[in-house]
Amino acid sequence: MKVRINKRNVPRDVEVVILPNRVTLTFLVGLSEYDKVTKDQFNVVADFSKINVQNNEQIDVEVRSHPSFVRNIRLIPETVNYMIYKL
Repeated sequence: MKVRINKRNVPRDVEVVILPNRVTLTFLVGLSEYDKVTKDQFNVVADFSKINVQNNEQIDVEVRSHPSFVRNIRLIPETVNYMIYKL
């Protein structure tokens, strides 16, 4: 399932472009719950307050919320590139 990455804690005086702007999620879900899963139930975030100064071209992506019946979530890719433009 492909899910858009949401940007968090981006300073107001910059524009940030994330590449790619979507990640692929893989996960386990019971067969009885399979039809209930939608991409809108996942909140995938790149939090710019956690920029790694040593690796300033990539940022970690994390799942902040997901359905309770979904397990073993994996993100592909786990890190994404970004570009910062001053406004």
